[in-house]
Amino acid sequence: MEGNLKQLGWDIKKVLEYCDSKFLGRLIISSSYGYKWGFNLFMGRITGEFSGVHTIRRWKRLLSQNKNFDLINTDFTGFLEDSSATLDKLVKSKQISRQEASSLAKASILESFFDILQLEWLCSQSNDCTMSFKIVTEPDSKKDLFPWFFFSVNDIYKEASADFGTWEENSLGRFSPNLVPVIKGLLLQNITKEERKLLELIDGNLSIRDLSLSLQQNPLLTIKTILPFVETGMITLKAVSDIVPFNKRKTVEETRPIVAYVEDNPIERDIMKRILSDLGCNYVSLFDPLRVTMDLIKVKPSLVFLDLVIPIVNGYEICAQLRRIPSFREIPIIILTSNNGIIDRARAKVVGATDFCLSL
Repeated sequence: MEGNLKQLGWDIKKVLEYCDSKFLGRLIISSSYGYKWGFNLFMGRITGEFSGVHTIRRWKRLLSQNKNFDLINTDFTGFLEDSSATLDKLVKSKQISRQEASSLAKASILESFFDILQLEWLCSQSNDCTMSFKIVTEPDSKKDLFPWFFFSVNDIYKEASADFGTWEENSLGRFSPNLVPVIKGLLLQNITKEERKLLELIDGNLSIRDLSLSLQQNPLLTIKTILPFVETGMITLKAVSDIVPFNKRKTVEETRPIVAYVEDNPIERDIMKRILSDLGCNYVSLFDPLRVTMDLIKVKPSLVFLDLVIPIVNGYEICAQLRRIPSFREIPIIILTSNNGIIDRARAKVVGATDFCLSL
């Protein structure tokens, strides 16, 4: 069973109800923004978790609460595939206790469900956002069950719903706790002791959840402290990628910036390829107007060049769509065109283009 939530008229609660107490298998929830969450289910219980937003960052943060845990030499990639099995290895190696494993597993699942519910809320506010699900029945999923990783789906949903409900009641629905605050310009005067303590921790790398752990407080209090500075432009909130595990070394090819060029003319694409290749960039050309947004999400470029005139959609529309996606809010997008009118330049700025350049 799989489908699009909007097309079916379903919500996350309905999906969970479909996976009733007799279900054995996997539930995968994904979105048009490129996020994906996965859960192993066994008769109304969550017995495992994989993928999600900031998976490595989340588990590093959770495990850092154990002062004796070796964060540096631990392989976190296992959490991307099966958190329960990875936690079991840590329990067997006596790096954490079963009680700790259970507590950490529940905290991780609650974070994931919060993110899912927030994205569901965001999609309800926009026609550009969609969520899908896939239910895979696995009759043999009885194996590899860990008694300390056995959480009621209904209980998790209720607790996460209450957490997000409080978040939304405070008009914070569009602010993810996974966002990273960055100080743009700040005068450290006329601020409270609590504000100063928080501002001194902001380094452009720690998310709202990370900062909250350092301050030993609820993320709700952290974001409410930050927002007044966001409203004055002294702090911006940016979406960031997950942490790369230490054991996943990148090759020279992987460290080169990826530059995407959206252009339907093969001659123009070939010229751009030669220019960017000579500059040492990884070049990706995209020309299918119906798939360009999803393809860009998969490519994760460092820079995007958009041709203004493309069949079916134009560069303005694509740019506007990309700017609605959290991971593309800070990525430079340059519109290329032979038109150099004032109206064209103004419209490019309105849709969020970083720059507007003349093409040959």
